[in-house]
Amino acid sequence: MIHAQNIVKKFGTQKVLNNVSFSIEHGQYVALLGVNGAGKTTLTRILATLSRPTSGRIKIAGFDSKKNPDKIRERIGVMT
Repeated sequence: MIHAQNIVKKFGTQKVLNNVSFSIEHGQYVALLGVNGAGKTTLTRILATLSRPTSGRIKIAGFDSKKNPDKIRERIGVMT
């Protein structure tokens, strides 16, 4: 359902996410936990297609986040 490969996000020279990879299959539940500044909100914004990764690839429900962000937004909801 959600597949992330080598997600990197930089703000200027500051690397916030460094090669994050994971898969979440249909029916699984996931929680993001971490200290302040760990990149939880940044990753959530990237998964919701509100922000783009500096590099890496994300597919949600079979759609590439760079090519089909509208199709992804039709299928997801985010609650912070």
